[in-house]
Amino acid sequence: MFKNALSFAFLLAILALVACQKKTDTQAQTAQDSTQNAAPDKAAESANLLPNPLEIKFEYERNYLDPKTGEEIDDINLIRETKIFALINGKRIEIDKLSMADDIEVASGQDYKIPADALAATGGWWAGAGDYIYLTRKGETISVMKTSVDEAMTEEDQPYYQYHEIKVITAQDLQ
Repeated sequence: MFKNALSFAFLLAILALVACQKKTDTQAQTAQDSTQNAAPDKAAESANLLPNPLEIKFEYERNYLDPKTGEEIDDINLIRETKIFALINGKRIEIDKLSMADDIEVASGQDYKIPADALAATGGWWAGAGDYIYLTRKGETISVMKTSVDEAMTEEDQPYYQYHEIKVITAQDLQ
C-alpha cells in the first residue's frame, strides 16, 4: 500500500510539474506576443510623427520655353515654368509647378494672406498673374496651400488669396 501511495504521489508531482511548465510556456508566449505586438505599434506610431524641429527650404528648377517649339532656351521673356521642391529635413518633395517662384519671408507674407504660423512660403508674379504657396502644420501632417490670382480679378468677382490644399505631406513621406 505504501508503494502505491508513493507511486501515486510521484505521479501527482510529475503532473504538477507538467502543468506548471505548460503555464510557464503559455505565459512566456503571451509575453513574447505582447512584446512583438507592442514593438510594431510603437514603430508605426513613431513613423507617423513628424520630426521636430522641421527644417524647410525650397529648391527651384527653372525652365524657359520657346512658345513655338516648346524647347528650353535662355530668354527671360519667354514662357516660364518653375518646378518647386520642398526640402524638409533633407528629404526633397516635389510640390508644384508655377510660372515664377521665389522664397517669401513668412513674417512679410501678410500681403499675400500667408498666416504668421506658416512653416515656409514661396510664390511669384509673372505676366499679370501670381501663384503663392505656403506650408503649414496640421497635427502630424504638413498641408501645402496654394492660391492663384491675376490682374483682371476683382475682389467682388473672386476674392484674392483664397488658398486651397493641394497636397498633404506625412511623416512617412519624409522617411
